[in-house]
Amino acid sequence: MPHYFIDTDDDEQLVVDDVGHELHDAAAARRLALASLPDMASDRIPNGDRRTLSASVRDERGVVLYRATLSLVGEWLVGPGRGPIEPEPGAAAAEPSPR
Repeated sequence: MPHYFIDTDDDEQLVVDDVGHELHDAAAARRLALASLPDMASDRIPNGDRRTLSASVRDERGVVLYRATLSLVGEWLVGPGRGPIEPEPGAAAAEPSPR
């Protein structure tokens, strides 16, 4: 059975897989790389509003076969540095919508 390595990078730390996984094929390695991204995102809250997470699949020869990337972009719309949204003069304040 082929051996694949899944390397990960969270913009702060590159983790090179030196153990690897015996998988049926490259498609199974791709699925494993994709599955690692949500776990990486939930494990580390970013210090800022931008973070790029990636997982790469290497084969036994060290050739990178596949790379998956997940980008997080946060942006204040109201709040720090932007100030509150003021209603127009004479307009009633909007009620918060129930969730």
